[in-house]
Amino acid sequence: KSFRAKRVYNCLAVTGACLMISKDKFYAVRGFDERLPVSYNDIDLCFKLHEAGYYNVVRNDAFLWHHESASRGNDMISKVKLERLAKERSRLYFFHPDLFAKDPFYNPNLSQRRADCRLNDSFNDYLQKADRDEIFKLNGKVNAHFDSYNTACGIALKGMAEFTNAAMNGDVDAFVVLFNQNECYLYGCDCIYNQDLPKAKAFRGIDARINHADLPKGSFRVGILLKNNLTGAKGCILTDEMYTKEL
Repeated sequence: KSFRAKRVYNCLAVTGACLMISKDKFYAVRGFDERLPVSYNDIDLCFKLHEAGYYNVVRNDAFLWHHESASRGNDMISKVKLERLAKERSRLYFFHPDLFAKDPFYNPNLSQRRADCRLNDSFNDYLQKADRDEIFKLNGKVNAHFDSYNTACGIALKGMAEFTNAAMNGDVDAFVVLFNQNECYLYGCDCIYNQDLPKAKAFRGIDARINHADLPKGSFRVGILLKNNLTGAKGCILTDEMYTKEL
């Protein structure tokens, strides 16, 4: 385990899979919000506690098994569930816009994408210009299904992506692509892995949030770029989803 995984520390939010709170504090912030009936209600509760001046604490000395989504099923394999997940996530940041892609308990000089808290020294962690012609030539080598949505805070994206050549779906990095007739930009995604499978077969999905202030001005098609870290092979899919930031 990493050093951080062995310590007790304050954080912005914890999972409702194992959460303990005093009754007084729970009612003081009005408990779980029924406008978030399935997902993000635990995060919303923690955000409200943080905004009320309380601390959320991770206790890594407690250990238990949680069978993720065993009762309701996996959100990542159903279009209907993904749409519901996207709506609830958008609603969460509508309630708490100041916390979109921000964590006051996490050093901004550390990577936002990696669980090992490495220094933010990779271009994956921020917006970078890309070779538009190269990206265009790579189009069609990736299959993807994701939900993206714009808020006053920025753009958020979550869903599934994979190389059309299944043999390439191993250790990969993923990027949001913003593409138009003049420019192309990349922004690193979180890669979601199935921990029950070997890494060569474990890649499951993508997750990204980009602050409005970090986004370029103009209208862009939204896509996904995948890069296999073992072979260096790349592929992308440019979708009909659009993002626009006023000039």
